[in-house]
Amino acid sequence: MEIEILVEKLDAEWADGGFFALVRDGLFDVRRGDRVLEILRAIDITENDDVPSRLLSLIWFMPSFLEWQVDRVRERGGDTDAYRRFIAEVHNTLENSIGVP
Repeated sequence: MEIEILVEKLDAEWADGGFFALVRDGLFDVRRGDRVLEILRAIDITENDDVPSRLLSLIWFMPSFLEWQVDRVRERGGDTDAYRRFIAEVHNTLENSIGVP
């Protein structure tokens, strides 16, 4: 998938009504989370690729943001075990897509 399309899809998930906006309200939807993971798995960056700053801004904050929302998901009666598994999968997927230091 082209980087521009990935950015558009991730932007939509961060926008009002998107997956991350819902999580901010404590609403975790497994299916929508799977869609986010599908987008992240499509990231294919090699050592010498230029990476648009917008893509970086959309993904670098993601793991921290998700961790900060655990209490909100719990307060809204969400499945925190499934949510924590999702967070771990996001970490693993980003590690596979962009690597680690």
